[in-house]
Amino acid sequence: MLHTGRRCCASGRLQAAEAQTLLAKCYMTGEGVEADTVQAALWCQRAAKAGNEEAIELLPIILKCDFCGSTPARQLCNRCLMARYCGAGCQAGHWNTATEPHKGPCKDHRRPAAEASEQQ
Repeated sequence: MLHTGRRCCASGRLQAAEAQTLLAKCYMTGEGVEADTVQAALWCQRAAKAGNEEAIELLPIILKCDFCGSTPARQLCNRCLMARYCGAGCQAGHWNTATEPHKGPCKDHRRPAAEASEQQ
């Protein structure tokens, strides 16, 4: 009986990890929820910790620097909380870069607190 209970727990963890991976993908793409890289990384890390192979492969993609592509990129844009960077140099470089600057998308996705402070 105990052995069966352990298998059910292991099965439950696997199902939870699969659900966490799917949730990470939704947050990554904005499918069904507002796109949020912080939440995507959080759910992907939980699934990877539980041993989900897809999450383990996906995690470096979610945590890569949006400017140079290196990992891990643990610094977020303070304004929109969407873009990830490996350091202040990459964040500054991405702001006004000639190809796909972050300045435009950042203004479109800024967090509510940033909008309120600018209105004052």
